[in-house]
Amino acid sequence: MFFSTEEDGHRDEYDVSRREDAIAPLQPEDAAGRLQCLECGDWFRSLASHLRASEDMAAAAYRGRHGLAATHPLVSRELSERWREQTRERQERGDLRPVSELAVEKRRAGGRKGNARHRETAVRPEVRAIHQGAIAKGRSQAHANKRAALDAMARDHGHPDWAAFVRATAHLSVNEFARVAGRDPKTVAYWRRKILGEDW
Repeated sequence: MFFSTEEDGHRDEYDVSRREDAIAPLQPEDAAGRLQCLECGDWFRSLASHLRASEDMAAAAYRGRHGLAATHPLVSRELSERWREQTRERQERGDLRPVSELAVEKRRAGGRKGNARHRETAVRPEVRAIHQGAIAKGRSQAHANKRAALDAMARDHGHPDWAAFVRATAHLSVNEFARVAGRDPKTVAYWRRKILGEDW
């Protein structure tokens, strides 16, 4: 969705549904959803407006100074939701063109701008925290997917899950079990140690 966060009224596009991933502990938010200005300590629904009017600072400079991601929201959730609804209404009326309908060169220019901004802001603490969180989440999901595939394969062999399959075949050699399971012997050995213990 689109949010007006720059001093010239330019609207940056980012996904509001992922907003909780973008909020850094560095950017306090009160119970009413207002954001605290890290320059003066006061609370606002729109930091971008405050920065322009009172701090003589562009939103990009504020984000950079405080280590925030380039797309870090500088408006309250209430404003975010209102703008999202306005954008949805404009799309339904046909007032906004989908990105896919923009000229190819305009889309490419936007991509180049985004890539350049990514390179410039990659070292900021919030960006690094987001990336590290995404990597950890990805690893966790990949592990869960692999385990789900093993559980499904075990059910195909008549066992409730992979752990039960490993226990039921403990009498087989690693290579024999690997052939039955259709898995690499190293994978089988790893899971036997994990499920049965080091002394299996």
